[in-house]
Amino acid sequence: MTIVAPVVNDNVTMFYATDAVTITECRAVLYGGASTPTVTYSIITGSSRGTETTTNISGAVVTNITTGTAASIGTAAIAAGSFVWVKLTAVGGTVPEFHVSLHF
Repeated sequence: MTIVAPVVNDNVTMFYATDAVTITECRAVLYGGASTPTVTYSIITGSSRGTETTTNISGAVVTNITTGTAASIGTAAIAAGSFVWVKLTAVGGTVPEFHVSLHF
């Protein structure tokens, strides 16, 4: 999932999980930018888009513009029937593009 020109408080739906899944890796990368770009983000799930049930990944930081950075997974399980979204809590420097991928 990619956010172009990310800003603090971006809150973007990634997908809806029809089946229960387990996160094995979360990797984020920045594209372009200058002045040491950095993004802090969390991955959140909930039974409705407005209800935060679980913070699966909290306060992950990415500064890498080549191979990306793997985040620590707090809660790997995503329940069936959950929305999954990313919330940006900090953006530093110039960040033209932020990308995050979940692997199962």
